[in-house]
Formats: sequence, C-alpha cells, structure tokens
Amino acid sequence: MKKSLWILGAALCMLGFAACSDDEEGGVAVGITAATVTPEGSAVAYSCTINGAFMENTNDSVDWMVSDDALRHATVVVTPTMGCTASYNGTTIPAEGLEIDVTSPVTIQVSGAGTTVAYTLNVVRATTASGDDMRLVSSSFQGMPSPLLSVDMAYFKGSFYAIATSVTGDGDAKVENHQLFSSEDGINWTEVNYQTSNSGVVLPDGQTGWSVGGEGAKLVVFNDRLYVLGGARTQAADRFGEAAELDWGMAAITAWRSASTSDGMTFEADTIGGTYALNGEMTSLSNLKGAYLNAVTFNDALYIKGGYAPAFYGTWQGVRMYVRTSDGKNWTNINAVSSSVSIECDVQNRNGDAFFAFKGKLWCVGGFNSFPSASNMRTSIWSSEDGENWTLEDDGTNAAAVLGNLFGMKVVANDDVAYMFGGMVIDAEGAMALSNKVFRSTDGVNWREVEVPSTYAGAYMPAVVLRDNATYVFGGVDGYTGSYGAPTTNLMTSTWVKLMN
Repeated sequence: MKKSLWILGAALCMLGFAACSDDEEGGVAVGITAATVTPEGSAVAYSCTINGAFMENTNDSVDWMVSDDALRHATVVVTPTMGCTASYNGTTIPAEGLEIDVTSPVTIQVSGAGTTVAYTLNVVRATTASGDDMRLVSSSFQGMPSPLLSVDMAYFKGSFYAIATSVTGDGDAKVENHQLFSSEDGINWTEVNYQTSNSGVVLPDGQTGWSVGGEGAKLVVFNDRLYVLGGARTQAADRFGEAAELDWGMAAITAWRSASTSDGMTFEADTIGGTYALNGEMTSLSNLKGAYLNAVTFNDALYIKGGYAPAFYGTWQGVRMYVRTSDGKNWTNINAVSSSVSIECDVQNRNGDAFFAFKGKLWCVGGFNSFPSASNMRTSIWSSEDGENWTLEDDGTNAAAVLGNLFGMKVVANDDVAYMFGGMVIDAEGAMALSNKVFRSTDGVNWREVEVPSTYAGAYMPAVVLRDNATYVFGGVDGYTGSYGAPTTNLMTSTWVKLMN
C-alpha cells in the first residue's frame, strides 16, 4: 500500500539555507516567515511552523479524510521576508498562493539581493484520530434521485462512481432509470451523461441505444476499466424502450449484462464476443445472469461469487455461481476444493459471506448456505492463494465468538489492515437484527471489534469503497424480503467514512 499514513507534513530539509543572514550587497534577510497549505476544496488552511531551516505542519496536521487528489491541487501560500520573492519550479508564488502537487516533497525557493535559499516542503497528514476516526458525512446521496431501488459505488481514476436504479412515472409512462453518477468527495453527486457503443450490438427495430446496469448492478474496477456487472430489469421499460424482464408474467433476469469503460463516459458491451466455459463445456453467457454479485479482483483476474436473482413466483433467490475472467469477456467456472481431503469446502455454496482479497489471498468469511437461518449459518473462515484450492483457517469456533452468526457484511482491505462493516446477525432462535459493529483484522483470520460512534446503526450489504487511507461506507438496506437474503428492502442513503488505521 502506498501508506496513506503518508507523512504529509512539513519537515523541510535545508538545501543551502542561510537563515536571516545578511548578504553583502544590501543586508537583506532571505527566508520565509509563514507558510500554509490548503487542499483543494478545503475550508482549512494548514499552517506550517518555521523552525530554523524547517517548515513543519505537524502541529496542524492535514485531516485524515483529505484525499490524495485534493493534495495534488493544493494551494501553497508562502510569505517571504521583505524584498524577497518565493517561487516553485521557476514560477513566482503570488500573494494568493500557487497550486502545487504536495503529495510528495517539493522545493520552494526564496530569492533576494543575489541570494537564493531552497526549502523542501513535505506536508504530513494525520495518521491517527482520537475518538473521531469514523464520521457520518452525509445522510443522503446528494444529487441522486429518491427513492432508489439500488445503488453501488466504486473509486475509479480519481473519482467516485455510482450506478443507480430508480423508477419514475406510472402506468404506460413508467420508466426504469439506469443512471451513472460521479463525485469528487463521495458526498455530492453529478449525473454522467454516459454513452454506449453500438458496435456489435443487435438492437431491436427502432431502438437507438442501450443502457448499462439494472437493479443490483455491481461496479468494480479491473484492468484499468470500470465494469458494470449484472443487474435485473423487473419494474418497467428503460429510456430506450427495452421492456422489463418477465417470465410467465413474473420478474426474471433473461440476460447477462457486462459493460465497461476506460474513461467513465463511453461504455462498450463486454458480452459481444464473450464466452462462458462451464466445467470445460462452452455454454450460454445467460447462465451468468444475476444481481447483487460479490465481485473481487485478485491476481490479475476478476472473480464473481454468489448473488441473487428473481426466480419462482417472482421470489428473489440466491445464485450459486463461482466464476472468473482474465479479460472481462471470457468467463470460466471454478470448482472450489479443500486443501485437506478430510475437510469439505463449501465456499462456492455460500451466499451473504464476506468475499475479499487481502494479504495475497482470497478470503471467504461467514455467510449462509441456501437461506438465512440459525442452522444454515456458516462461521468458518477459508483462504485461497489461487481461487481454486482453499484452506480452512478457522473452523468457526474463534470467528463465531467475535463475529457471531453474521451475513451480508462487507470487507475492505489495504496492504496492512482489513475492516468489516454492516450485515445482519441471527441468534440461535432465529431472531435477526442489523449489525452496528465494525471489526478489524491484520491477518484475515483474527478479528476484533473496534469502537464506533453510537449513532452508527449499520446496514445490510452496504457498498464499501477504499480511497487513499479512508473507507467510504455507502448505504445498504435495512433488511431483506422473502426467505433467501436478497437486499430488496428500503435503501439507506447514509455515507460514513472510516480511517484505515
């Protein structure tokens, strides 16, 4: 990980500095009396303390929520001594400051009366937060329609993206909307007028284009592209007139959906020319159909495990799918096996588990088999170095004591630490409740509960996104309907941010 604990702050290494020394020509003291750094979009100007040859902001550390992008466009203001001029890369720094990328050390030069002094500015960000390392930053997805059927988020090329589904109108005017939004801060969202390529796409007569996503579509970044995977269309026709998916008059998913973009604007259909090999036999891509998928990138491949789909009588049921692709188009199924002949591996049969990559392995934690119930819960922890051969790391004894019978939780991880958010917990009598706990692990096996604000209520299947040294926890739902755990109830619109410390 690029340790986003990164030390942003101020230690200035002196490069030929003669502080307050008069030159022979005019007795001018060449130096800096004050300096501030203001990240883009910040209302706070972080001050540096001048201490001999050093400028330091360690007494006014940049807040841990400030992003790398904000620091790439920071405004640096310096006050040189009287009669002197400050510059950066040959550009004079005006009184109102100059935009400078301060994600790595920079050199500020001060010149006057034939003398030049060089300072190295290295801004330091706070790496800890006492009692304030998880914050509610918004109670709504500002700029998105309300209510939403589903939404998922990802961080791609310096911006947050969200794929959202909503319904507008009634009767014949009813439309299911599949919209893409972007955000610089994860709080304020702007709709992206995305375009789709029709190359290779067979459209019905009169249809001019197609939309990406659907109910429960998944956003994931892979191979420097942003993918929108899966999703259902059960409510109404979309803006191009493509009808809702129905089977015997009931909701269904009739096709596999996969579209991707390299710029966040123009999407291509990755189903064109794509294949699916099931146990060595080529079969239809439609067999991949599903929504609310677990998708993970690992070892130059994209994995999908589990998910949900409308099934008999319109009831949403679990999808038993475990597949991967190395190019985003051609998929193959995986048969997970145990590294021990005496222990059966049930990884690919689980749903509602935490499926994530960490410490050079794939992990499967918790969840349930078939449908959520006290007897169907799985508390064991498995890991794999190749996605196929799995090792039992904990038979569930230790994990259950900490996590309980937990399902629908989400995990985000960097190189050093993993955090688990949300989900639902079920007791021995079958009573269920949202989990308002957050758990931390440094090895994927041992988890401990961490302190969080009392106002954090938790959510079932939230979207969790890592940006720099912070995790954004978006939405989720307040439970599920039916018997199989599909997150099709009321969508929550809160955004929490947690320091990855």
